[in-house]
Amino acid sequence: MADNLPSLHSPPSEALEAVDRILQDVLRQYGYQPRRLAQVLRLMAMLLPTVRPEAIAALVLQSMWVYAVDALVDGFAPDLDTRFRRWLEHPLEPNPDDAEHRLFAAMWSHVRSLGTPQGCERWQQALEVFLSAQLREHTPPQSYLDYLDVRVIANGLPSLAALAALLQGELGALDTARTANLVRWGGIFTSLANDLHSYDRELAEGTAATANALGVLMGLAARQGGVLDLVSARGIVQADCDAALHMFDAQLGGSSQWSALDGFIARAVGLVRHGHVV
Repeated sequence: MADNLPSLHSPPSEALEAVDRILQDVLRQYGYQPRRLAQVLRLMAMLLPTVRPEAIAALVLQSMWVYAVDALVDGFAPDLDTRFRRWLEHPLEPNPDDAEHRLFAAMWSHVRSLGTPQGCERWQQALEVFLSAQLREHTPPQSYLDYLDVRVIANGLPSLAALAALLQGELGALDTARTANLVRWGGIFTSLANDLHSYDRELAEGTAATANALGVLMGLAARQGGVLDLVSARGIVQADCDAALHMFDAQLGGSSQWSALDGFIARAVGLVRHGHVV
């Protein structure tokens, strides 16, 4: 049991409506039709409950983009390396036939309007690392640890933490060992919790062998001439998931010592702890 995770509360409806108006305006400018907007907005608003609506809108845009990138990669969309490079090289000149590029442009323009040049540069670097990790997710890992190293980045938490640091004026926290440990353990927990929840779906989609811890463990065992059944793999992953949550909670400590970025990361982990996995 994680004793230090915060309670999560949905903001009042008028606050959500204010964020929704901002999002609709930004997305309309780039001709992007959002999916699951109300659901993502409700969840992301819990992560930054005390900031202005424009900042929550930035978090929603990036979360939608992370989901969109993940769907492209899991769907084995062609030429993703080329597409991703174009997004980064021409962030505000989206290909009209590339809906995800239009979403990227909407996110980029909105975040740039809120952050300092230094903060936006750090944020961009985090996006680049995220995209690189996404491209690596369907390459068979050499080990379980290699899988976790990539998965922790590809799940989006480090790039979302970079955005939260930008929005809350805490860029310096990104360079601390404390933040690195929180993101690492929180990322392992959220990744493995998602893997446990989504294995059957990912197996049907053909992505479980390289993008799900259960499939990775069974595949590694087979490559080494052994056999690991699904029940055993699930037991290993569940134990590692529980251990990661315990380590995260121990690193987090009581809320009296939290920075604003600590609180964001803690609430992100808390969302998954309470069953909000995708």
